[in-house]
Amino acid sequence: MGFATLLGAVPKSVAQGGWVLALAFFGTLACVLLAIELGRWLGARQRAAGQTASDPGVGPLDGAVFGLFTLMLAFVFFGAAARLDRRRELIASAATAIETAYRRIDFVPSDLQPNLRALYRRYVESMLELARNPSTLDAALEGYRQITEVEDQIWKASVAAAERNPSGAGFVISSVSDMISLTRIRFAVANTHTPGLIFVLLFGLALLSAVLAGRNMATTQQPNRLNKLIFGTVVALAMYTIVDFEFPRLGLIRIDVADELLVRLLAWMK
Repeated sequence: MGFATLLGAVPKSVAQGGWVLALAFFGTLACVLLAIELGRWLGARQRAAGQTASDPGVGPLDGAVFGLFTLMLAFVFFGAAARLDRRRELIASAATAIETAYRRIDFVPSDLQPNLRALYRRYVESMLELARNPSTLDAALEGYRQITEVEDQIWKASVAAAERNPSGAGFVISSVSDMISLTRIRFAVANTHTPGLIFVLLFGLALLSAVLAGRNMATTQQPNRLNKLIFGTVVALAMYTIVDFEFPRLGLIRIDVADELLVRLLAWMK
């Protein structure tokens, strides 16, 4: 799947991304509510067998599960939020590195400058095209391939220019190297997400906590439906927000505004 996740892409298409996020919310909500009902059923069976939720040792065990779920939720939530901030920072850093490299074209022999300037414009245009039109995974991978091709052309043209003008070689080559490195780091960070096993563990803890909550509610004949709905909604919103952080080009949390730096850079280049 590679670097397509720069776009926040999902396995098939971005058009399906909204459905994935909706499924993360409504699916989690439905599962949590069902788990609460399962807990109530188990609690009713325990009461029928003469057992109660206040048996010695039950309270501390319930507290341990709820505490672990809360800790895991906070860990995953803030990790996803930190990665989103890191992605924004890297877009800004990449734009700055490209601008610096573009300015140093002045050290290149004048007859080679037009070609290099055109390559830089193509470079930024390819990045924006990749971010704006992630129609399918294959298209995203093709977009990344085109970016790397332009990088290779810029590098070769810069090396040729450095050979013509050794006095400015250090300025040109170092800036191009920094630009390429930051772009690769940006793609790598965009491809970094919470491991699937952690999501499975978090979802399992959410369901287990819901079962325990439902079992504790079995002591009353008419449990408060509002409490169940609030608990399920809070858990579902937390899961939705985490997924939205991980794929910030699909849902309500967007990283598109950071691309404005590249848009302005492209306008300045022209």
